[in-house]
Amino acid sequence: MRWRVALVIMYACISGITPALAETIEVKTERENGGASVHVQVNMSLDFTNSEVLDVLNDYEHMPAFVTDIHEINLISSGTNIKQVRIIGESTLLLIHYPINIVMEVKNLSSSHISLKSIQGNLGVDGYVNILQEGNRTQVSYIADLRPSFWLPPLVGSYVIGLQIKRQFEEKVAEMHRRYDLTLSDAHKSTITAHLD
Repeated sequence: MRWRVALVIMYACISGITPALAETIEVKTERENGGASVHVQVNMSLDFTNSEVLDVLNDYEHMPAFVTDIHEINLISSGTNIKQVRIIGESTLLLIHYPINIVMEVKNLSSSHISLKSIQGNLGVDGYVNILQEGNRTQVSYIADLRPSFWLPPLVGSYVIGLQIKRQFEEKVAEMHRRYDLTLSDAHKSTITAHLD
């Protein structure tokens, strides 16, 4: 078995390819305020640049196309670094579907910090996203307090919400791959065309 690993590493060195680090998405949740709210922390290590991550996380216009739980997003207002969007979707807890209808205020405080706060609707959200590029990878942390107006199962509610949030971020990362792979493909086609010309 060891000789196989050694061959893979040797081939990577000869071909000039560095084995990529695996992307990770870690989600932690816990009930707070007597069970009325859920504290969520998501940590991601992604093989994308800061701008590629921001491109997807800030793309509310197209988000219903790549996040299953979001059905519709309407832009209410937009300024230089702030926007208000109405998000319509659903939350599924133990096969029970709860409609979500909130107005979210999104502030881009810098190229690495986004503030999120719901100002209307049936799900209170107060949180932020930090994005830090380290070499060829980007570290993303999402921390938020969620206050649903609907019923949460007492023992597994926070766990189920954690699963749903993890799936949403997995879908966003999948969209990053789709866009990045598409960009690489377009660049490759352009190179071929240039050689043909």
